Amino acid sequence: MKFLLNTLLVFIILFSFSCNENVVEPDAVSMTIDEMLSTPGYTWVNEVLATYKQDAAVYSQIQALIDSSRDKFVIFARAACSCPDEKKEFAQVAKILLDLEKDKKLSRKHWEMFAMSSRSNPNPYSNLCKLNNLPEIVYLRNGVPYYNFIDTLRYVINNNLKYPVRVEELMLEALKRP
Repeated sequence: MKFLLNTLLVFIILFSFSCNENVVEPDAVSMTIDEMLSTPGYTWVNEVLATYKQDAAVYSQIQALIDSSRDKFVIFARAACSCPDEKKEFAQVAKILLDLEKDKKLSRKHWEMFAMSSRSNPNPYSNLCKLNNLPEIVYLRNGVPYYNFIDTLRYVINNNLKYPVRVEELMLEALKRP
């Protein structure tokens, strides 16, 4: 019985020490779209980039409103082997941003992507905005967070507003705001 009590006491002490460890969150990793496409957990993005077709009328409005002197988009994503539909928004936004680059409306310096394992991972924008979800797409106007796509999408769904909302509609809404 004494042996059992001593063993239990050792386990309790070890457990209490292990709970006091400070876990260091890894930093978010900046990635180009090409790097992300070749990274395990993000390979499904290839299919989205190949198949996603944005609404042409909405895309035309985005092209007219985009202002490379003030607009920037930051995508925060977490790897997933298979991604449910509601998690594909960041890949759809990346497709739109790539199309805007191709159409010479926006350059690569106006959007960034970060791979993260947790929304609390330190990232270059940690002091500007709090991430409530992963993935998240943040629109910055003149360097200031102006609109969070996924937070807005969740608000729409949770309040039974117009749904489905396409990411280009969210982008257009963000660009139209005064």
